[in-house]
Amino acid sequence: MSKRKNRRHDKPAAQFLRLMVPNVWIGLIVGVSFIATPLKFLAEGVTIPIGVAIGRLTFNGMNILELVLALGLLWASLGRGLLRKNTVMVWLITALFGLKVAVIRPILYFESNQALHGNDPGRSDLHTLYVVAEVALLVALVVMAAMTIRSAMRVR
Repeated sequence: MSKRKNRRHDKPAAQFLRLMVPNVWIGLIVGVSFIATPLKFLAEGVTIPIGVAIGRLTFNGMNILELVLALGLLWASLGRGLLRKNTVMVWLITALFGLKVAVIRPILYFESNQALHGNDPGRSDLHTLYVVAEVALLVALVVMAAMTIRSAMRVR
């Protein structure tokens, strides 16, 4: 009996997370990756090494928050009743996040060490790849948010 009660109680929480997590994550990506990051290099007195150091701190913090959001979205997606396309979107979002953090960022970190030590590493295609992964993640989150909102409106 108590298990049944807990399941009913968890369902609204899971629905809330599936609705809110993509929207919060969208705001995080837009705010950090597409507004704050480019603007910091326009500030007077911000050199490349200082900008890179700030960027590392910013993206480390952002990635920790993204991990929490990804885990929340995965938790909210466990269980019955989730449409296959929603499940696919959750796994796509998780895979894109993993690609960004586990594959691209470590290599960028290595390359950015050169900039921190005053060397010019030159233009890196990895930055472009990171931006492409970030845009793909953003699009996937927008699609997930739209699907979740649409599904919630049908239930009502």
